[in-house]
This record gives sequence, structure tokens and C-alpha cells, in this order.
Amino acid sequence: MPAHIQEDRIREIARKAFIAVKQAVEYTALDVWGNIRENSPVNHGRLAGSWQMNRLSSLRYKVQTAVAYATYTNDGTGVYGPRRQPIRPRSGQVLVFQSQGNTVFARSVRGMKGRKYIEKSIYQTEHRKAEFVETALEEVGLI
Repeated sequence: MPAHIQEDRIREIARKAFIAVKQAVEYTALDVWGNIRENSPVNHGRLAGSWQMNRLSSLRYKVQTAVAYATYTNDGTGVYGPRRQPIRPRSGQVLVFQSQGNTVFARSVRGMKGRKYIEKSIYQTEHRKAEFVETALEEVGLI
């Protein structure tokens, strides 16, 4: 039995597959963005509301924030952060800061543990990738 290859049909399948890939990538980026906004620690809501998603190309997205403390909140500071050192004053002999409405004087502090909300957000999205691909393939009519 001879096989007949319809070149225009193959081109149409390839075109639809590329559209589905772009859509699945967009769904993935939107999910990461939403998860990061949802998982960001909330004190005043500034960090959670600051996340932006930018499309760099049809297959690349960037989720970012301009809030300076986002890295410290995620990765930790002091002995819990990347330097693994207590926080000490740069000048003077003590650190001075407010905590729970009180002024605190300390020669050093241990820092804070990272919340790892970015990693958690990516992990949550990783488990949904197959769902995004299936949805995109259904939308273009390939399944």
C-alpha cells in the first residue's frame, strides 16, 4: 500500500505546532508570574505588586521586580544568605534599627532566612507544564 505525503498538510501541522509551542510558553510564563505574585511575602504588599512580566521574544519571557529587597527576602541575609556572615555595622560600633516599634541597638545580627518564594513558584509551575502544552495543542486543533 503506497503512502501519500501531502506537503501542504505537513506545513500546516508544523505551523500549528509552532503556534501551540508559543502559547504553551506564554501560559508557563503567566503561571510563574502569578505564582511569584501570590507567594511573595506580604507586609505592605509592595513586593507582591511589583512583579512585572515582559515578553522578550515569542519564546522568551522575563519576570522581574525593581524592588531592591526582593533578592534578600528570597535568598536570605547574614548567616543565612550567600555570604554566611553575621551582619555587622559598616561604620560605628552598633547597628540601630526599629523592630516591632522599638529601637534596637546590636553589635551584630544573624540576619533572616530566605523565604525561597521564587523557587517555590517555579516548582509549582513545573508541575503544570504538561497541562499547558495539552491546552495549547487543543486550542490549535492538534489533539
